Amino acid sequence: MIKFKLNKKLDFMVYKDFNDLYIAGLDFGEEIKELYPDLSTQNYDEFINNYYETQQAEMLEIQDQLNKQIKAKATQFFSALKNVFGKDYSTNNYTGYLSMFNCCPRFLSDNSFQIYYKDDIDRIFDTVYHELLHFIFFDFCKENVSETKNLDCDSGSLWELSEIFNPIILNTNEFQKILPSKHNLCYPDLEDKLKAIKKIWQEGLPISEFVIKSLDYLTP
Repeated sequence: MIKFKLNKKLDFMVYKDFNDLYIAGLDFGEEIKELYPDLSTQNYDEFINNYYETQQAEMLEIQDQLNKQIKAKATQFFSALKNVFGKDYSTNNYTGYLSMFNCCPRFLSDNSFQIYYKDDIDRIFDTVYHELLHFIFFDFCKENVSETKNLDCDSGSLWELSEIFNPIILNTNEFQKILPSKHNLCYPDLEDKLKAIKKIWQEGLPISEFVIKSLDYLTP
């Protein structure tokens, strides 16, 4: 089950964590500044509170819209994922928090993630599919690939593979029947590694062997 909710407190945390974050060619801080030029580390508390006071009604309306649409959209998605991983993950619980920011982090500890509520509906669901695939990829690795047991999910080779894996899978024919458009790699600096890992995927290995071989390539 996927539920969409608001979580203003999470936006405070995300701003503090992302306002000066740059990783793998993606400048989160710059994207925040483009959205909110007047927002700063000195005024973020008041700024976010004021934003929610004026925009919460619109956010709640979009939340309701997403909750009405998600069941039908997710059914196809989880069915396609079962063909990749050999397991049905549709009974897991996931939470998507609407956010005023376009950072879209995911939190593995409780299967939650953020979406930028001002995106158009197709873009929002593209983000939803992206984040769900992250959770399921890491769950699969934890259950089936012992070599990933001590690897960091937020940096290094396993994190890189998780980001590379998404455009590989979500741009296959089966998923492109579900997604509204091509799914792009989020981090520009991983582009060359994506090309190499895609060749490994095309070898047709069982997915656990694909993960191991890909990690061997990505590990310095």
